[in-house]
Amino acid sequence: MGTADPRSWGSRAYISQPLVQSLTDPSQFHYRAVGFWFFVQFLAHTQLERAAAYARFAEVMLVVDIPSGMPRSSADVWVWPHNFHLDAAMGAPPDAHWRDGQQWDYTPYNWSRMAADNYSWWRMRIRHLSVYFTGLRLSRAVEYFRTFALPSGSVTGLRGVFTPADGFTQRELDAVGLWDMRRLAEPHIREWTVRAALGPGFATLAPRFFVIDPASGHYSLRSEYDSERKIFNQLSGTSDEWLVRPLAQLLHNVCLFATRPTAAATARRTGESRLTDESGGAGLGPEASRSLLPEHVTQLGLPESAGISLLAALPLGVPPGSASGGPQVAGAAHSSSLAAVTSSDGAHVHTRHPHGAGASSNQGDASVRISPTGSAGGTTAPSVPSDSSVGCGPSTATPCRPHILDDIIFHPRFDMHASTSFLECDEYTRRLLSRVHAVYFSERQQDLWRTTGYLRLSALLRVCLDLGNSGPALFADDLGPQQAGCRETLRFLGIPGTDTHRLPRHDVGDAAASAARDTSVVAGQFQDPAHMEYGCWAMTSTPDIPSLRQWWEEDTSMAWGYFRTCVAPQQIKPTAASDASSPISLAPSVSGFPARRDDLSGSGGGASSTAATYRTPEQLPKQCTSEVATAMLRHYCASSTMLVVFPIQDVIAADAGLRHPDPHERINIPAVAKHVWRWRMPVTLDTLLSEPGRTLQSKLRLMLQEAARLGDL
Repeated sequence: MGTADPRSWGSRAYISQPLVQSLTDPSQFHYRAVGFWFFVQFLAHTQLERAAAYARFAEVMLVVDIPSGMPRSSADVWVWPHNFHLDAAMGAPPDAHWRDGQQWDYTPYNWSRMAADNYSWWRMRIRHLSVYFTGLRLSRAVEYFRTFALPSGSVTGLRGVFTPADGFTQRELDAVGLWDMRRLAEPHIREWTVRAALGPGFATLAPRFFVIDPASGHYSLRSEYDSERKIFNQLSGTSDEWLVRPLAQLLHNVCLFATRPTAAATARRTGESRLTDESGGAGLGPEASRSLLPEHVTQLGLPESAGISLLAALPLGVPPGSASGGPQVAGAAHSSSLAAVTSSDGAHVHTRHPHGAGASSNQGDASVRISPTGSAGGTTAPSVPSDSSVGCGPSTATPCRPHILDDIIFHPRFDMHASTSFLECDEYTRRLLSRVHAVYFSERQQDLWRTTGYLRLSALLRVCLDLGNSGPALFADDLGPQQAGCRETLRFLGIPGTDTHRLPRHDVGDAAASAARDTSVVAGQFQDPAHMEYGCWAMTSTPDIPSLRQWWEEDTSMAWGYFRTCVAPQQIKPTAASDASSPISLAPSVSGFPARRDDLSGSGGGASSTAATYRTPEQLPKQCTSEVATAMLRHYCASSTMLVVFPIQDVIAADAGLRHPDPHERINIPAVAKHVWRWRMPVTLDTLLSEPGRTLQSKLRLMLQEAARLGDL
């Protein structure tokens, strides 16, 4: 059929019993090709089954990764489409490393549909996996608490929102002074931003891609470029492909994303139910079973752009207290100048400033508080700076705008602070938006996400326990930005998490703030293996991050930060206590970097006479030699965790004769679709078990014995 994507298979896009009978009919001309793959599957099954049986005999645990969603081209999505949200895609929000976020082209699980039939798909899947594996590792466990969902046509991760999530109603935002929703939730594209995006070709490219409102000077993308998918399809493979990224960024240059509420979200808001998708739709009406579906995808009739059609009923720039409640001319929102004044009784009254954009009202400064439920707090309104690009302000005591759309929910953009839409707001509006952003990510969702994660993980745990002694153990990859309560939930359910020195723990609210500040992990901020939690397993690297060698050699400052943070406090000492400028001497320790020169420099000698000295990053080895890799592995073996798991490339790195010449051995880059799980071992298992691998075997056995991790073996 030319493609593995069932969506392109025409009449065969959806499986049916007649289709299955046709594909498996020996009399059909294509049966020989189909039968070949039957045989391949049979061989894979029998070989893996024999390997699993031997592993159980040798008391070796085989653990398989369980993805947090499924590829659209997978057999599961083709056969059981009702178990997935086909109109959505999964991804990750923007951060310091991936400014446009990530789109994985994975479709999210439809948890409500799965719960409705008692998780029959999960039961079937885990029962079959238990034939081969004794452990299941839940990849990106935080996705079981909340999913960063995107429209299915997305190319980047800019348009995503977390789901499930309780967004803000227009009334809630209006109550604190954010009333101009069209300004905040539609792409705010001005001439200078277009010039910056298009560069020297502005004069010729701008008319091609944009329509300009002569009254306001506001730019909007033409209809043939008003979604990421349209932009990608039009420009991919052409000389203008470089424009895909800047046009996508302009398309999503908003502070708030507008969505429609699902029935489950409405029920949560009205207090009818605190459960989300696990309720199976009970008491929530027919739409409840689809509650996990992101509230901005095709199923709800929303565009892939910033919700322009949803806000069409809102007037453009009608300021509070305006005599006219109807729509105004286009561009009024971008040309009006507002000021907040305080009446004699302390009430806040909004007026259009008679002196235009150059005037302002100086009424002092104060703060506006928003409770986790979105209600307004605080009292005195500060003056609104004279910024003509936005019309927002503090709450009004007079009757508000009649154009309140109760059927629209607003979600702050994850990296809102990096958008020019936010930067062009006046100072007071930026403070309001920042507070709304903080409440949304750090307070408002916490109970909902904690409950969601508990229900989903406990359901999977119950499926495993129902299999009895043959049921696999559950483990979780809970690295990276975490939902508050993720590790606590895992601990409560008895599911071991994962720790690595490179990913210090912080929750999603901190991650959003970090993305806004444009910061990354600072050298020195690492998890010391000696202080990792016992009820988890420690890993030197994972498939989704660079291997140990690659990490060490890409950034010496990071390696030095780890060395000083996790090794130096207990295991290095100045050679002369009275001389602050003395080099650092590495002292011997069974729990960290050994001081023997044969471990770090490759030469022999005892710890007492050949202590290595390191005072600056430049003095650390630039290459992650086999001795450095060995020292890192030994440091992890002495960690406080109950399990230590080494990726095979990190283990082989400890032997100079076996490891690959190229240190770039990262298995997967989630943000790059073509960089997926294609790494191959540089040597065969037979080589590792034969004479060339004896040295590595002895080295591993020695470090495990030193850390008392071998038991009676």
